[in-house]
Amino acid sequence: MASYDTKHRIILDKPENWDGWISFIKSAVHDPRIWNLIDPELANKPGTTLYPKELVSPKFDDHGNINVADLEQYKALQMFREPELAKYEKEQKALAAVNKLIFETTSARMINQVTYSDPDLWSKLVALKQRLKPSSQSRTLFVEKRYYQLAKGPINQDVDVWLTEWSDMFHEATQMNFPKVSSDRAIRDFLLAIGIVDPIYSNS
Repeated sequence: MASYDTKHRIILDKPENWDGWISFIKSAVHDPRIWNLIDPELANKPGTTLYPKELVSPKFDDHGNINVADLEQYKALQMFREPELAKYEKEQKALAAVNKLIFETTSARMINQVTYSDPDLWSKLVALKQRLKPSSQSRTLFVEKRYYQLAKGPINQDVDVWLTEWSDMFHEATQMNFPKVSSDRAIRDFLLAIGIVDPIYSNS
């Protein structure tokens, strides 16, 4: 898990946040095996690594001796258990980090709805998806709304944040074949918007 600039974090609170938020969460999970344990698009709950069974140490007999065969078997089983334990601990550490990130980037209103009824991460993400993932029609409306909002320019907003939001919106709109980004209109709107803070760039 990497650290991220909190200024650019997306807080999940409503449907229009879902696409950007789930992409952010996925990008924070560097190991694809971990994402495969929590991916809310999976139809069935993935299985996680189980905690390796504790081994019972061979016991001394009444004369203070240990059966050599039992001792060798114990050592062999321990050798197999150690990498399984390391795998389990690494997986749990990664899942705990993702869980922390989800709590930090989800509104209290939404996280309270899924925390108690859905204890594991996959179930939490599925529950959030069911509540917040927009339909295709809703997604189109969100993109159109964002386009017109951002086309007003970075008014009372950090320019770098605005540029990032414009880039994200443009990429999403392109994937959806949004009419305004398939023509020169989007370039003109961008230049007019950025002209609010950089007239020279806008007129170049």
